[in-house]
Amino acid sequence: MKKIRIVVAVLCFNGLLALFSITAAPDFLILGVTKCGTTSLYDYIVKHPKILGARTKELHFFDNNYEKGIDWYHQQFPQKKSMDELIGEATPRYFWHQTCMKRIFEHCPNTKFIVIFRNPVKRVVSEYYRRRRSGAERLDFERAILQPQLRERYIEAGLYIEHLERWLSIFPKNQILVLILEDLAKAPEQEVNKIFKFLGLGEYKLHSYEIRNQAQYDINKIQPETINTLKHFYEPYNKKLEIFLGRTLPW
Repeated sequence: MKKIRIVVAVLCFNGLLALFSITAAPDFLILGVTKCGTTSLYDYIVKHPKILGARTKELHFFDNNYEKGIDWYHQQFPQKKSMDELIGEATPRYFWHQTCMKRIFEHCPNTKFIVIFRNPVKRVVSEYYRRRRSGAERLDFERAILQPQLRERYIEAGLYIEHLERWLSIFPKNQILVLILEDLAKAPEQEVNKIFKFLGLGEYKLHSYEIRNQAQYDINKIQPETINTLKHFYEPYNKKLEIFLGRTLPW
């Protein structure tokens, strides 16, 4: 009888270990937005001792790698060593890429989401120069942003409130934290601790808040008329976002 109890106990213990070793859905995702400081933000977050980053910052599972299957996705995260550790990744294209939301809801219904916005005009310009540096874009700015096949990437990614409302149509508001890049630049410690609190962690001060992947470009090289057109285009969306957030945006 004693031997049976020991065997059962061992089996139960091994079962618990096996259950615990399975990597669950990520605790958090930085959904977006591209060229809004997500690289720096992710770097800050994973420096918390209770947060484990993925093998790479951007896994692109829900947009580019979905056919690899959910098991592949789970394998991209480290094993948790304790129940209070958190795992997450940051693929800033998820937020505005239309196919991602329902896939994420299917596999990550309880995950918490972080989005970060910036002046949408500056975001377009930054995205344009990123593509120029990589060789993906050869047109001048005025023609590049009018390409129908790239409208989603250039123009529509900056319609923050429209995407936010889409996500809130299936996820509760308390699962989504909205940050502003300009606030992060002014008070990084304060903004990063908002995230830690949102994730249920204690405050944590980093040794430094170095900005990552900060691109250098001259917005004055863009025709002023084009910049003004973009400002007017985004204005009603920015106003709507201000109402939703209950604050004035710093742009």
